[in-house]
Amino acid sequence: MLTNILDYKDGEEVSLPGWGNEDVVFKLKRPSILSLAAKGSIPNALMGVACKLFNSDGKVFTEGKFEDLAKTLTIIAKESLVSPTFKDIEDAGLCLTDDMLTCIYMYVTKGATRLATFRGLVGNLGSDSNGEGVPDKAE
Repeated sequence: MLTNILDYKDGEEVSLPGWGNEDVVFKLKRPSILSLAAKGSIPNALMGVACKLFNSDGKVFTEGKFEDLAKTLTIIAKESLVSPTFKDIEDAGLCLTDDMLTCIYMYVTKGATRLATFRGLVGNLGSDSNGEGVPDKAE
């Protein structure tokens, strides 16, 4: 049993939406939001947002300051990313997309099964469609 538990220590490979049309695989771990708060990783100014996220049943809430939500999701992502690390991504001149941050949060709170369900519902939104398929006139 201890061997099974130790398998999670180094993280799990998780497919997330990429920067283009292709998914990317990250190695993520699932830190406890409560533990992050207890060890001071979440600043007091963001504690209210973290509490709302913790009590939101895996849904990203829409009330409050958007900046605080972004900062909190970023803290969670920094603590979750094993490979590449958050710093590796920044050093490459990239930043996590909104979809990536949301999916990392979903993975941390509900695991890979919940993330797969979420991804199945949303799919890759493909923000590069340039309006293809949009009718010329409103119906």
